[in-house]
Amino acid sequence: MFEKGQRVRASLILFFLFTFLFTLTLRLAYLQIVRSPELEEKARSQWRRTIKIEPQRGIIYDRRMRKLAISLPLYSLYARPKEIENKEEIAEKLSLILEKDPPQILEKLNKEKNFAWLARKMPRDLAERIREPGISNGVGLTEEPKRLYPKGDLACHLLGFAGIDDQGLEGIELSYNRYIKGTPGWLLSTRDARGRNVLSGEYRLYPPSGGYDIILTMDESIQYIAEKELERIYEEQEAKSATIIVMDPKTGEILALANRPSYDLDRFGDYPPDMRRNRAITDLFEPGSALKFVTAAAALAENVVEYEDRFYCEKGSFRVLDHVVHDVKKYEWLTFPEVIEKSSNIGTIKLAQELGPLKLYEYLRSFGFGSLTGIDLPGEVSGVLRKPSKWSGLSMAAVPIGQEISVTAIQLATAASAVANGGVLMGPWVVRAIVSQDGRVIKEFGPLPIRRVISQETASRLTDILKGVVVKGTGTNARVPGYEVAGKTGTAQKMDPKTGRYSQDKAVASFLGWVPADDPRILILVVVDEPKGLTLEGRMVHYGGLIAAPVFREVAQRTLCYLNVPPEKCPRGEVIRVEISNLEPEVIERKELEREEGMPELKGKSMREVLRILNDYDLRPNFIGSGWAVGQNPFPGAPLEEVRGCTVWFASQ
Repeated sequence: MFEKGQRVRASLILFFLFTFLFTLTLRLAYLQIVRSPELEEKARSQWRRTIKIEPQRGIIYDRRMRKLAISLPLYSLYARPKEIENKEEIAEKLSLILEKDPPQILEKLNKEKNFAWLARKMPRDLAERIREPGISNGVGLTEEPKRLYPKGDLACHLLGFAGIDDQGLEGIELSYNRYIKGTPGWLLSTRDARGRNVLSGEYRLYPPSGGYDIILTMDESIQYIAEKELERIYEEQEAKSATIIVMDPKTGEILALANRPSYDLDRFGDYPPDMRRNRAITDLFEPGSALKFVTAAAALAENVVEYEDRFYCEKGSFRVLDHVVHDVKKYEWLTFPEVIEKSSNIGTIKLAQELGPLKLYEYLRSFGFGSLTGIDLPGEVSGVLRKPSKWSGLSMAAVPIGQEISVTAIQLATAASAVANGGVLMGPWVVRAIVSQDGRVIKEFGPLPIRRVISQETASRLTDILKGVVVKGTGTNARVPGYEVAGKTGTAQKMDPKTGRYSQDKAVASFLGWVPADDPRILILVVVDEPKGLTLEGRMVHYGGLIAAPVFREVAQRTLCYLNVPPEKCPRGEVIRVEISNLEPEVIERKELEREEGMPELKGKSMREVLRILNDYDLRPNFIGSGWAVGQNPFPGAPLEEVRGCTVWFASQ
């Protein structure tokens, strides 16, 4: 009996031992086989530290290699919350340095995460204070570049901006982000249980690769000229918005593009999205009389009209179905050129009737309306051009004079360029080249002919008519002394959404033109949305010839002088010379003159002011510290013949 009990106990012990060993084997197999990848990764994360190193974004230059967007190295503070024991103490110390509330920092430290950002892109002096004893445990610094725009709001809608993570969000920064951004690097190191680096452990550095540089077609000086005049008319007219485009009609290169209102690129987050929108390519408007050049081009190309043909303009009032079309003046008989010169709505409608809706639509499409221009900027819209099958009985009285059609400013400028350059529609473009940091050309861009829309003879005949618009028609305020100008005014009443009718006090005033007329160097489009108007003959008017044409004149005159385009002979035979001294000081080429004066004094100036000055002197900046300039090399007054860079020391006051 006793022996039987021992056998039972022995059997039970063996059974439980076997069961335990079997369970243990299953558990080990589960850990070694099933959960092995997960546990291996968890272990690796505990003894290996991985820090991402952001690359330096490429520089954006204008066509003359002047810097418009740069990146400077700053420091970002991160924490590994699971490694920090004295979180309240660390939060208190960091709050004094970062000038943040301790609870705000403590909230991030209390999160069950391996990594958390505490502050991004700090100056060097703050970073040095964080390296003090007692703060470093579980807290680290990494270098990150900060995007800066030395020119402030200049070309803001063209350049766009990059966000806190150096991701392009608007403009060139967005559309060419994959080239500008570069490739991030990584730092891998081995650490012990307390998070300290192990000297004998693994340590690998994969350095980042900086982004490519971008060279634009835009010219900083022409951009400055255009923006100064646009700002003036925008403020004087208390307009809702305003846009200007300056382009080379022969190549499609954008030399300047600006909108109002604008915003400071270095503080883009302080402005609403409405102010950051590139209205030149996103906003639609009815072009009004500015579109009449397309109707005229189609009529000439289809041989339905001759110069000497005359149109009866009904003494300024013409009924189409239940709608009455008016002219500004009570014209009777006008020749074909006079219809365009005086911008007669009635004459243009009768001209279009000779052409027919199908041909009119065909030419509008051929000139690019109703489709994207393909400009290399984000956010472009295609406009609205309905097919003739969807036109109403009034459409043939509306479309020829720029109603019932919506366009963008870039579409209108591109279409006009096709007349200016002899009949070829050219795609607009803003980037000339993408280059590496060592100067190697990665991609190069050039003119993009899309199609021929009219013959060279037709373009030349139409240009002669558009010269008359400026000499004796509605665009006399666009005259540029010493040069022949071809252009067209536009005044488009805006639709009132409340009444469903065209408003009497809200309009879009525009002027487009090119100069010199027969061999153009520049084409300029000015669009002013909802100007308050000017008083003419006792009433308030919003004519493009009064509001937008003077802007064209000022920009054209200064730009031609800047480009050294010699004046032509005037009809009287004399030559009018425009002296360079008449230009604003900022527009004159400054580099040679300023370099002769030696290195300027930088002490006491902010980082932004120093950036502007060094850019004017074509000196590469090297900044140390933050705050206000306290020292420099070269010293003030030093000769700059062979100098290419300048080191500036900054300190907080």
